[in-house]
Amino acid sequence: MDIRDYIDKNLNSEIETDEYISRISSQYSFLPKQQKKLARYILSHQDEVIHSSITTLSRKTNIAASTITRFCQSLSYSGFSEMKFHMSQRKLPKNEDTLITKNDSLDMVVQKLLKTGTMCFSETLRMIDFKQLKEIVHVLQNARMIHIYGQSSSYISSLYGQQMLMLAGILSQAYNDIVDMKVAAHRLTPQDVVVGSAYSGEAKSINAPLLIAKKAGATIIAITSAPDSTLAKLADYVLYYNHDIPDDLHYMFLPNICEITIWGIIQSALFLADPAGFNPSKKAILSNRM
Repeated sequence: MDIRDYIDKNLNSEIETDEYISRISSQYSFLPKQQKKLARYILSHQDEVIHSSITTLSRKTNIAASTITRFCQSLSYSGFSEMKFHMSQRKLPKNEDTLITKNDSLDMVVQKLLKTGTMCFSETLRMIDFKQLKEIVHVLQNARMIHIYGQSSSYISSLYGQQMLMLAGILSQAYNDIVDMKVAAHRLTPQDVVVGSAYSGEAKSINAPLLIAKKAGATIIAITSAPDSTLAKLADYVLYYNHDIPDDLHYMFLPNICEITIWGIIQSALFLADPAGFNPSKKAILSNRM
């Protein structure tokens, strides 16, 4: 069966025009046999794939994780996480009913913020690539030095990240001044790690020092909502959060919540990898309580 016939038979007309489906359709005839099998599975189990890790999908399809990654790259995605990000966009509710207007009461504003915030938090958790997360934990545990770069509100979440790493027994340094970041980046080596955060992924004040760090051989970890951004392309590892946040001042705190959520997940993963590493922090916290 031709892939277009398969799409027509198995998918409803509302989602036929999705970008990732178009990519699969255009590349299908060039794919190896295993990747064609994977393409058909993804098209038939889209909701399931969106909520699966690459390991889970590998087990369910009996297709190697490396083959899944190659399949995603053949569609011009950086990997499984980015493909899932694009797939998840069709699942998001429309923003019209959550946008705040001048006629809204305070109670209504709170309800809309709650609805949008809950959606952002939920989608961010669904987008975590657990394979990358495990690799990031290993990288952080073995780094000689860790820098965290953030500008404006992302600097607040960077400071939070510094605190969460410290509680997990890992020291780091957060920076927000572009000159300081550039000076610090020039001191990095291949044994060091830099974490950069930016909602759009196009903040020059973050990408410029990250480029210096990359040239120095440091490992780059990005926290962003934008898969095709400069920040994501600079990074060795990317943890994505929800991109469907209204462009309105009322909602400017939501990217920070998403970034802090990701730092919380990193901290939990570090605790699981080294439970004893939390003991000194736990003792220090308890000793300060009455």
